[in-house]
Amino acid sequence: MTQQFGSRLDSAIEVPAHPMPPETPQPTLALARLLWARRRFLARVALRTLIICALVSFLIPNRYESTARIMPPDQQNQTGVSMLLGVLGSTGLGASASDLLGFQGTGELFVGILQSERVQERLVQRFDLRRVYWVRLNVDARSKLASNTNISVDRKSGIISVSVRDRDPKRAAALAQAYISELNRTVAEVSTSSA
Repeated sequence: MTQQFGSRLDSAIEVPAHPMPPETPQPTLALARLLWARRRFLARVALRTLIICALVSFLIPNRYESTARIMPPDQQNQTGVSMLLGVLGSTGLGASASDLLGFQGTGELFVGILQSERVQERLVQRFDLRRVYWVRLNVDARSKLASNTNISVDRKSGIISVSVRDRDPKRAAALAQAYISELNRTVAEVSTSSA
């Protein structure tokens, strides 16, 4: 497949029948050249991305969370139905009676009071939450308040946690404390009316 050409020299030069293609540059070198050629475009894209990310980070409102924890009263300070269940508990009937009545303990009772419409309505009025949440109806304000509030009870210790998220840290703390004060107010009203 090689051809020999005669020349003035005594030896023959061998030339391949199919010439080799020119050397292709390395892929990384080609990529580097492409990036260098497009450097202004890439710099503009990077700068615009930085500006957009900075604007978005400033536009997202801060959210603060405040948590208040309370310990429900011990079994000796209970009144009414809970006192009856305590007496029945010593005979073994208390567990079945509390299950039938849907009563698990003072922790769950207090969580139920804290999540009641009455407490939420008082908080909506007290903090003017319709204006804060930009809604017209109290029902919508209560719904927003409920979505920004987490009320839970620790099964082991019985401690009730009330966590409130808000854009204003002072309002978040005030709402968490107001939940506790409304619980105290409601329990006082119920115990006074039952006496």
